[in-house]
Amino acid sequence: FPLVTKLQYPRFTEKKQSPFFFKQLNTVMCIFNARVEAVGQTRILVSKTKDGRALVVYQNQVKKAEPGFFEKIGLRFSSPEATQNAMILPAPLSAETNEITLLDLSDGGFSFADCEACFEYAKLNANTRGGSRSAAPLAVVQVGAYKVSVAKSLDDLHRIDESVFKVSDNIAELLSKHYATGFGFVIAAFDPTVGVEEHPIGFVCDLQPNGNLFVPCRHEHGHGEVEEEDFDHVIYSVNTNADAGETTPANNTTPKTPKQVLGKGPIADWVPHEDENLVFRRKRMTGKHKNEDLSFEH
Repeated sequence: FPLVTKLQYPRFTEKKQSPFFFKQLNTVMCIFNARVEAVGQTRILVSKTKDGRALVVYQNQVKKAEPGFFEKIGLRFSSPEATQNAMILPAPLSAETNEITLLDLSDGGFSFADCEACFEYAKLNANTRGGSRSAAPLAVVQVGAYKVSVAKSLDDLHRIDESVFKVSDNIAELLSKHYATGFGFVIAAFDPTVGVEEHPIGFVCDLQPNGNLFVPCRHEHGHGEVEEEDFDHVIYSVNTNADAGETTPANNTTPKTPKQVLGKGPIADWVPHEDENLVFRRKRMTGKHKNEDLSFEH
């Protein structure tokens, strides 16, 4: 029978974030594959790219599990390599493009703290809602501090390398309800062996068929799907309409401006940060919200 242990975690603070605590966990979407207690401080950036695709940058924190009884006495029931809790992010993917580009954001050029600084003098509005297993395993690449695979379809999830990512046998079934067609998936797990601090993970995918930006917000953390979930999200977006939240304040006198923030690091090659009419928005979502992904017009 499954052994359930109590999950404990340190108090999270806005000033000192440490995203992607996947150490010693077993998988959760936001779709995690194995059960976790909670996920918090989710930060997302979405933007249409210069070549007409979509940029997604994602960061969050999860509660870290204490070792179970058998682990404490030195017994393991899986290989030591397969100890990372892999997060699975759906990404719109058209048959014409069929490509997801991974971005290494470990150089520190981009940070969500800088994004937030652009809104330092903004008036906050807390109510804003913002195949088969016999096939060869998916390639695993090192992207900064993370081991990452890309599945270009739901069927490809059966090819996740289980020596690297620990996943449930029914993960494809869980995802099929909402992402059966027109989606690829980014599978990522923190790699503590590389000596690099946790950082946001970024990738370039397609826009939705209607031309909107897809924002992955649906929760599945091993508790089963529910209609409402607790949100702790701040979503930043570029050149979107008013439904995507407030804009940067006209009286922002901090050194941080959207053009400076978006013009640093690898994302500068993708985001139209030199646009003279650039609009940078922030949408806060806290408390109970409908458990669904968002779609931003731009």
